[in-house]
Amino acid sequence: MKMTATGLFFLMILIYIVSRALAKDHPFFGYIVAFSEAAMVGALADWFAVVALFRYPAGIPVPHTAIIPKNKDRIGENLAAFIKENFLSRDVLEHKLRSIDFAGRIAGVLSDEKRSREFCEKIIKSIKLLFEGFDDKEMRRMFSELVTKSMRKINVYPLLGKMTETLTENNRHQVLLDEALSIAERLIKENRQKIQEGMKRENPWWMPDFVDEVIFNKIVNTIEETLANIRKKEDHEIRLKFSAALKKMIEDLKDSDSFRNKMERMKNEFFSDPQLRTCFADTWNDIKGIILSEISRPETALRAQMEEVVATFGKGLAGNHATREKINGWIHTSIVNITTQYADGIITIISDTVRKWDADKTSRTIELHIGKDLQWIRINGTIVGGLVGLLIYILSNFIKG
Repeated sequence: MKMTATGLFFLMILIYIVSRALAKDHPFFGYIVAFSEAAMVGALADWFAVVALFRYPAGIPVPHTAIIPKNKDRIGENLAAFIKENFLSRDVLEHKLRSIDFAGRIAGVLSDEKRSREFCEKIIKSIKLLFEGFDDKEMRRMFSELVTKSMRKINVYPLLGKMTETLTENNRHQVLLDEALSIAERLIKENRQKIQEGMKRENPWWMPDFVDEVIFNKIVNTIEETLANIRKKEDHEIRLKFSAALKKMIEDLKDSDSFRNKMERMKNEFFSDPQLRTCFADTWNDIKGIILSEISRPETALRAQMEEVVATFGKGLAGNHATREKINGWIHTSIVNITTQYADGIITIISDTVRKWDADKTSRTIELHIGKDLQWIRINGTIVGGLVGLLIYILSNFIKG
């Protein structure tokens, strides 16, 4: 386009020279001389105007030329301010967003079987890329620390106290004691001979067997009788002591600092165990492996469930106008609030970016983007200038008469 505009200028020079020579013998060529002469002036004037936007004309530092390179930063600031006022203001955003049914579009996508499947596929691909992009060593460490830190914060004392209180309601703990007594009686009965043989080994060698038998029977019978009495009597001393011990333990769980500190030390020692931390770290590998295995296969329960959930949500949203209105309201409000809150930051990005650009490169880039239209200005200037010159020439001859 520059060659075309420049070529047209040189064509006017050639026409001017030829018509000037012929005008002496042929007055008609005076009109052509006037046209070509004015066209050259118009071409030069518009060339100057176009070039002055981007650089010094012919390298001469004429005042008020090279406008874009000199005012690049101001242009960036004005552009940013223009965008803020005309695109990022609350009134403009609210007016535009009111016409957009975000929830309706979401429902339309998700309720369509093919498009919802494509949506799920994109989610799965994103999850896969996310997991594959993780540094396994770092994620193992972070996962282990996260689990350990979270479990350390768990306050087990109120929970233990509540569980124990529940256990003691309506004397439920006595059922446990009864079960323990039954187990003890059964163990004694099933292991009577072994117990007797053990006692014989501990007695002196000179003690007669019948004495061992009497002593053994006396001891075992006493134990069995005691266990039976405990089971039969609800107010037995052992039962009362068992209840008192549980009550004290509950109080310790709630109020005892020493017990609490002891449990805290045990918990810290437990979670500081390197093997436990390694176990937590290995859990990350297991979780990652399971997820990647599930999403990598084309037909899995996870994919089917995801597609079903997405489609169900889309259909439900499509049929619920009130929910769509609420979602649209939330989206509209969020976009407006975030955009207006960070509008200054957004326009700063624009102005700072323009400020960092090289002035000559910026000028050249703008010229290349709009250069075709700028060259048309030169072409039109040449033609319009010639027509104006021709009109002036005609009027001058008319006046002369």
